[in-house]
Amino acid sequence: TFTREVVEMIKTIPGCKIPFFKFIPRYHHHFGKQCRVADYGYTKLRDLLDSMPHVIQIIGEGNKTTITLAHKAQVRRFTNDLLKMLKNTPEKQLLMSEFPQLYLEVFGKPLNIYDYGVCTVEDIFAELPENTVIYEEVMDDHHNTKDVIVSVFKRFQTQEEVIRTRGFAREVVELLRHAPDLAISFNKFIPAYHQHFGRQCRVGSYGFSKLIELFESIPDTVEVRQHKLSISLVLKKTIL
Repeated sequence: TFTREVVEMIKTIPGCKIPFFKFIPRYHHHFGKQCRVADYGYTKLRDLLDSMPHVIQIIGEGNKTTITLAHKAQVRRFTNDLLKMLKNTPEKQLLMSEFPQLYLEVFGKPLNIYDYGVCTVEDIFAELPENTVIYEEVMDDHHNTKDVIVSVFKRFQTQEEVIRTRGFAREVVELLRHAPDLAISFNKFIPAYHQHFGRQCRVGSYGFSKLIELFESIPDTVEVRQHKLSISLVLKKTIL
């Protein structure tokens, strides 16, 4: 939880950097609560932040010590933001030339690529994990590249996986019908599924690598609602 809070807070700061001595007051102002280091088993803030090298990078010494997001965390953040942008487009694709404008429309602020810890858009795109997006060059009349289409990578399901996904949709209906308000927190779904059906929910059996992708493949059954720091799954009333 603290890790998610740190990412949430730092990404709101221009340049995603904050002086070390300002971290505690900023945390208090942002979340309206004290940052109690002892709650996480530490006596010093520096030790707590050092325990999260996959998320936090501490630069400099003394009064010039700065806290920023680690490169891997920045790549994950950009990847998630890019996929959110693509999923907001009708064809789940965009032209690279339209990237800044679409970013403004989706996030309500101009794109500042320095906030992701890189100098150019090309730098961060080069860091994207495999099987995240697909690139297709748009050529002019002289066969020169004039633009690039970026689209969501999608592996087609086999017929057997499609059938399993339909069965999964029926299981989701059965599970959520027993849940308060026909909804459940995303991070509680797997243990609830295991408890209800007595078996593991294996996402790969349906042809997906992430649970969120599996839910997005059954939009007529469940609605995925994203909140500030959490995701909820809500049963569609149309199927009741």
